[in-house]
Amino acid sequence: MPPVDLTHLEELLTNNEQTVSVYYRLASTVLIGVLLTHLAFASYYVYSAAAVHAAQVYLFAVFNVTALIVEIYLSRIAFMLASRGGQLRDIRYALAIAISQIDARRFGDAAKAIMSMRRDASGLKVVDIEAITAKLTQGKGAKGGDAA
Repeated sequence: MPPVDLTHLEELLTNNEQTVSVYYRLASTVLIGVLLTHLAFASYYVYSAAAVHAAQVYLFAVFNVTALIVEIYLSRIAFMLASRGGQLRDIRYALAIAISQIDARRFGDAAKAIMSMRRDASGLKVVDIEAITAKLTQGKGAKGGDAA
């Protein structure tokens, strides 16, 4: 397969990642601002209340529930933007790997071992990365399959 010029695709991925990063920072800043405002208003309301009436309790409850809903939605938006930025970065890495001259099978085996360890702490006991890489290099060097 002849080499393909993928600079335009790399530029698009980089620009998209930068755009997502800007919106992620904006969403995170707004979320922190809303959290601090919620804390300030709730604290002031509790501190300044001399005598508590039922109407004030209902108002306080409505304010807190509304603020919590807004905070949950803002945190979900920020999380989705962060995960999309990570996906775009992973696509860029995969693209760089695809057009490079590395052994994709060996890289895939190492990535599976790393991902299994990331998801489960007991994977550290089961997966021995050094044994996997030794087996892969031994299998590549033998060519005839005489490595046990």
